[in-house]
Amino acid sequence: MQNLLEREKLQLLRSQINPHFLFNTINVIKYTAQEEHAEETDALLSSLARLFRYALADNEVQVPLSREIQIVDEYYSLYKARFKEKMSLYWDISPSLVLTETLVPSFFLQPLVENSFKHGLGPKESAGSVWLTLEERDGILFVQVRDDGVGMKNEDLEALRSRLLDSPVTGEHIGLYTVAARLKLLDARCSLKVSSEEGYGTTISIEMPLVLKKEEEEDDQDTDS
Repeated sequence: MQNLLEREKLQLLRSQINPHFLFNTINVIKYTAQEEHAEETDALLSSLARLFRYALADNEVQVPLSREIQIVDEYYSLYKARFKEKMSLYWDISPSLVLTETLVPSFFLQPLVENSFKHGLGPKESAGSVWLTLEERDGILFVQVRDDGVGMKNEDLEALRSRLLDSPVTGEHIGLYTVAARLKLLDARCSLKVSSEEGYGTTISIEMPLVLKKEEEEDDQDTDS
């Protein structure tokens, strides 16, 4: 597991090579889009810049759930610009969840949605949808990402489940594997399960202890004292 973390850190460092150049380039294109009154292009570049800043920043281990939702929406706006009505994203969020106070692992929702778009809806000839459900019950946060894409054969599903136990760092579904590995490191009580049926879609289900910002701050104070 330590080797996995080191490899993730190395990949992150490689992705941070001269980030100022990246953002300066985006800004140049943004200014050009503004001068040409290309409002949609300007908005897409802003979303892209926010995604990059979030991905490359030295984020804390956990962030407010509201921030993760915002990042998924930014990502979806980019995807929708490319695929138009072919892919739709729907949210179902429990009203009892206080999104700004609920803490979750940073950058864990977007890879799950990307996995559904790429492997579930991408190969599908007709339009498809992804449903993202967030709810809490009895101190547990339940996260479900479901798509009506092409699904998987039983043997492919079993192979994916097996690879989830090993947490590989290359190959297909790498985002899904990385999320699974990070959840295990964060709390042994976290679980990630995948179900799928060929021709009908795939569902990723996550359970994790509900962590609130105030409780986390109190735990930190107790540790310091």
